[in-house]
Amino acid sequence: MVECTAPATRADGDATKEHILDVASLIFAEKGFDRTTSKEICEAAGVNTASINYHFGGKSGLYKALLYRSHELLIETKVLIKIDESAMSPFEKLSAIIESFVERALCNPRFFRIFIRESILPSPEFNEVMHDVMANRVSPKIEITRRIVADYSGLPEDHRSIDRIIFNLSAPNIMYLIMDHSVAGEIYPTLYNARAEQKEIIRHMKLTTFGAIDAILRDLNRPLPKWSLTAN
Repeated sequence: MVECTAPATRADGDATKEHILDVASLIFAEKGFDRTTSKEICEAAGVNTASINYHFGGKSGLYKALLYRSHELLIETKVLIKIDESAMSPFEKLSAIIESFVERALCNPRFFRIFIRESILPSPEFNEVMHDVMANRVSPKIEITRRIVADYSGLPEDHRSIDRIIFNLSAPNIMYLIMDHSVAGEIYPTLYNARAEQKEIIRHMKLTTFGAIDAILRDLNRPLPKWSLTAN
């Protein structure tokens, strides 16, 4: 089981700004942008009401900062580059991506909920942030992941099924996160024993992902990869 670690202290030593971001993430994740007030955040953080304006230029600026952080916590570009440039096989690379994604999902659920909430019901702040994120942060990650998936599956990088496979890498994790734990727990009592069963969750996510890839390849009448978990 991988232990969750606290974010590194900013180089400028601005602990107050980091504290506001951390507290705000909890409130925004629970209530969303519209139902959260600057006063509420400041009271919860134990700072004066001018702090948000001083550090972020207002609630909108604070929320944008959280959206940037939420996206980067999904999986860092430098992590993907390290995986891509390693000597690992395509199977091992995809496995490493899944492991990183699940670990981050379990360690940073509030940031994921903010990003997922916005993906479903985007705010003006989200649309503004995503214009920059898509151009400068998402596209490089997708390109790396697309190349690894193509290497594993034997499909061309521009094949129509590649992006569907990439979506399957994250979809189970996203569904796991957006469900209300108290409600889902009534239906699936053992579903959210996440920290105690992280290795098992990762193993099952891998089986789901690689099984889906193999099923797609069979449907396309393509040979299964030599690393296939379902070949036999």
